[in-house]
Amino acid sequence: MGIYICVCCILLYVGNNHIDAWTAMNTVANYYRAKGLNDRAEYLYKQCYQYRRDNFGLQHYDTKLIIENLVSFYKEIGKDSKADQLLEACKHN
Repeated sequence: MGIYICVCCILLYVGNNHIDAWTAMNTVANYYRAKGLNDRAEYLYKQCYQYRRDNFGLQHYDTKLIIENLVSFYKEIGKDSKADQLLEACKHN
């Protein structure tokens, strides 16, 4: 819980449109993933993906990084169809 509070503080300090806030959220998602808190990790990964996709496009390095994280996360937890859907959607855009 303390990690999530830190991210909230970052969002308040730099704003939710600052790339550092979303980088921090991705880091927290990685932490949750490592701890097996998959619902929390998935939520943050998806938020980071949506922000980066909408603000930088699918070809941007930061967007590709979060796509890789989300796809590998989905495969790790047995949601291969979600991973495939995400990859397919990214190919068509």
